[in-house]
Amino acid sequence: MELYLRVVAGDEVYAALDPQLRERLLGNAEVLFGIEVAPFIAYDPAPGQLAAIPVPRAVTAGAGNRDSTAAGHWRYEAARWLAVHLQITVIDLPGAHMGYLGQPEHFATALRPILDRQA
Repeated sequence: MELYLRVVAGDEVYAALDPQLRERLLGNAEVLFGIEVAPFIAYDPAPGQLAAIPVPRAVTAGAGNRDSTAAGHWRYEAARWLAVHLQITVIDLPGAHMGYLGQPEHFATALRPILDRQA
């Protein structure tokens, strides 16, 4: 779980986590890998199904992954792919993947208007 967090959030973010939050995240490994990951990875809707989703939606991505040389750039490209098939635009949020861990206040401030528009 530590390796996973370091890969997706970055070593600096991992090192800066509040120790209690870090322990809670590390304790979630069995749930994440034993229950949550497999159905998430197995979900493979056809692009036409995505465009037909009738509910409000938004696709966000970490601005830190936008640059093609960023380690997590593939995540930004995945968000772009999804946005194209939903026929909407990618909205950048602060940080990279899991930006809410590294910049929680900035992330929340940027996310709030997006959520408000979806209501």
